[in-house]
Amino acid sequence: MSETKSDDSTTVETVLTVGHQLKQAREAKKITISEVAAQLRLTKESITYLETNQWDKLHGRAYARGYLSSYVNFLALPKEELLAAFNIEYKTEELVQTYPQKVTAQNQSRLVPFLLVGIVFIVIGFSYQQWQAPIEVKSEQQVEVMKEEEAVDAFSSSVVEPLSEPESEQLSIESRETNVDIEQHVSDESVNLDEHVFEPQTQLNIPSEAETNELVVENVVIELQFIEESWVEVVDADGLVLVNKIMTAGKKLVLSGRPPLAVLLGHAAGVTVKYNDEKIDIEANIKADVARFSLGVTL
Repeated sequence: MSETKSDDSTTVETVLTVGHQLKQAREAKKITISEVAAQLRLTKESITYLETNQWDKLHGRAYARGYLSSYVNFLALPKEELLAAFNIEYKTEELVQTYPQKVTAQNQSRLVPFLLVGIVFIVIGFSYQQWQAPIEVKSEQQVEVMKEEEAVDAFSSSVVEPLSEPESEQLSIESRETNVDIEQHVSDESVNLDEHVFEPQTQLNIPSEAETNELVVENVVIELQFIEESWVEVVDADGLVLVNKIMTAGKKLVLSGRPPLAVLLGHAAGVTVKYNDEKIDIEANIKADVARFSLGVTL
């Protein structure tokens, strides 16, 4: 379809696309995109793609043609004319989309010879390095042999000639005199050591086993059996809190610490106490269902 405007001087012809014609027809009938989508059972995005000629977003040519046919029938537009225009527009769009791919493939095919040439140069360079390696090894071996020969020559030139007999006798006499001086010095040092009087060292005071045992305080063991839910806190002689929490019925708690142990029980009637495997009667210490007592000292 087209629109033509004429006057005496110029003629302007505007060709409408398929999507533009669909949009004009819908707006002329005052129908919204949502209403069209509901009638055709399509998404609003699909209707928008049809009206904007975005055929590539409609899942292929077959789906795009089917959606367009339904839309044309719904708007009562000339079906054959619009489908023919769709075929032309779709082919044009395919050419536009495939052209960059063809260009890319051609460019890649042009790069293949350059890549082959580069690979050939790399292989040649690697082969040259492998060929040069034995030559370098031989050169290093020759240098090492030359160094060894120079070292042998230097050693030969530095050999010490033997001393004559008069010189040997003179060295022997000097050596004996040196030994006599050393023996005389050692004997003088021995006399000084004999004259030195060593004083006895001060004896260390080591505590006896009995004194040691008096310093050791063994830990004691307290066993708590909770018949009913109770609250418990136990603190040892060092101020260390061994436990401070609520215990549920049926639980058992065994603690060890340095005496005396300060014990605080809430709902004390529901707790039995053992101290070093001996049952303790705490009834005398219970006041208002709370017991306070110490273990490891006289109650």
